[in-house]
Amino acid sequence: MATTGTPHSALPTGLRFTALLAFTQLPGVFSFTIALPLLANMAEELARDPANAFLAKLVAGILGPAMAVGALAGGWLAGMCDRRWLIVALGGIYVLTGVAPAFLESLEAIVAARFVTGLTAAALMAIGMTMVGDYLPEDKRRRIARETKEI
Repeated sequence: MATTGTPHSALPTGLRFTALLAFTQLPGVFSFTIALPLLANMAEELARDPANAFLAKLVAGILGPAMAVGALAGGWLAGMCDRRWLIVALGGIYVLTGVAPAFLESLEAIVAARFVTGLTAAALMAIGMTMVGDYLPEDKRRRIARETKEI
């Protein structure tokens, strides 16, 4: 089995750790919010029949099922691969498929790209959260959990 974590002596600190957490959670948010304002125009331009109108709605709707599968896949992969390289690879795929709909004209291709975007976004979120366990010693995780409950 490959190394899944980093020893506590090589912990990212401060800004690097915060960036890890933020940049693994933001793709999920961006997946939903960026396309929403564009959906009405997309449906108007590309939905010429009932099947295409349904596909236009799937541009946002496909994210839920994709994220369910992506979170499971991300958790499974996180146990088998070095999580740092996994984040880099999934981040690259996320960026490519996230931008792809701007260059695609087929609704089927746009929905497929959005599926992969949702899949990679959820995998990034799952892996980012598991890395908290890799990088924070147990006593610090316990202290943060206690402080969070007090808020």
